[in-house]
Amino acid sequence: MVSAEEVLRRSDVVSLLLPSLKETQHFMNAKTFGLMKNGAYFINTARGALVDEKALYDALASGKLTAAAIDVYEVEPVSADNPLFQLPNIVTTPHTAAETHETYRAVGLHTAQSILDEFEGTNPPAGL
Repeated sequence: MVSAEEVLRRSDVVSLLLPSLKETQHFMNAKTFGLMKNGAYFINTARGALVDEKALYDALASGKLTAAAIDVYEVEPVSADNPLFQLPNIVTTPHTAAETHETYRAVGLHTAQSILDEFEGTNPPAGL
């Protein structure tokens, strides 16, 4: 095991997978981006509050980071004039990985079965 700082210093790619808590707000900021290897890549598909977007912008614009990929933002819905969208070295997408035909079908069937179970007086099944 190593510290978070050591992970940032050693990694070519950093992908955030943290919950959004008071303690993790702006986990990635000017200081932590500064610890990263020059030319590293950054990915955030967890929560927008984990990243100080101004610091991410600066790290990308300065060349500290080669590129980033994000699908979450500090403020959602994200504004079309977000400065990150002007950078050539970032990939941004909506946070919609679970929105597939299969997911909607499964959720619909689960919901319908839960309603039927309630009408029959039985306990609906737990989550999907």
